[in-house]
Amino acid sequence: MKFRTLLTCTTFLFLINLNVSSAVVTEYKSAQQQPVEQQEITNAQLEKFASAIFQLRQIDENARTEMGELIQEQGMELQRFNQIYEAKRNPAAELNLSEQVEQQYEKIIDKLEGLQQNYLEKKQNAITQAGLDMDIFKVIADRVQADPEFRERLAVIIEKIDLD
Repeated sequence: MKFRTLLTCTTFLFLINLNVSSAVVTEYKSAQQQPVEQQEITNAQLEKFASAIFQLRQIDENARTEMGELIQEQGMELQRFNQIYEAKRNPAAELNLSEQVEQQYEKIIDKLEGLQQNYLEKKQNAITQAGLDMDIFKVIADRVQADPEFRERLAVIIEKIDLD
């Protein structure tokens, strides 16, 4: 599969859902920050960004696997956990859980939060190991989402990396 297709199908979904801690990403100050579309992003920075995205995708795959295994190790089926999770996020949903299932669910959530923090740190490390700071990573991610021409520029770089 070409990386261009992979980029448009999965990477941008990842970018949209990217949860980078606000404690890590410095808040933008409008007086000091140029608008995203005005900042010059070099091809070298885009190559580093692409490298980071590939690492982040691998980290996400590992996280999903580990989290699924954790849920099952705690004695709950993934489908049941997801049903409870979605119902708890929807205030209109009626959820009648036994005390035992509620405790089991809460125990799983506590463990998942610990894993999530661990994986967040891994993501942050992957970004810095790729040679980007969190601020420029966020600027590039925002610009990729907002600017189709910039997105195409990144796709060309990724395709070139794929050919090498």
